[in-house]
Amino acid sequence: MNQLANRITIVDDNDGVRRTFSTVLQCAEYCVIEYASSQDFLNDGLSGLPDCIVLDLEMPSPNGVEVLDRLQTLSIETPIVVVTGTNDRHLLKAAERECVVAILKKPIGPDELLVTVAKALS
Repeated sequence: MNQLANRITIVDDNDGVRRTFSTVLQCAEYCVIEYASSQDFLNDGLSGLPDCIVLDLEMPSPNGVEVLDRLQTLSIETPIVVVTGTNDRHLLKAAERECVVAILKKPIGPDELLVTVAKALS
């Protein structure tokens, strides 16, 4: 399968995490677009939607839940992998949506990321 046909967007304000995820996915031959803020993604990333979004839950406003709300309002059904370091049950519950394929707890290993993204694309 030519994974270059699959476009993955990573939205994470942590440079190290975002770059690591990007490297892992690019090494697996995915086409990756990165956004360092959720606002940049909402301003620019909705014009050409990817095949999957990897979305950090805890970011400066708008946070991941607010991004999910916006995507839901726009009826965007792109599969989403939520990543987070939080243990806040209310925040985790708020992230549960039909389009959310998985909520992964940081730190996330390369294999876990690749398996989850593949699942989201299937």
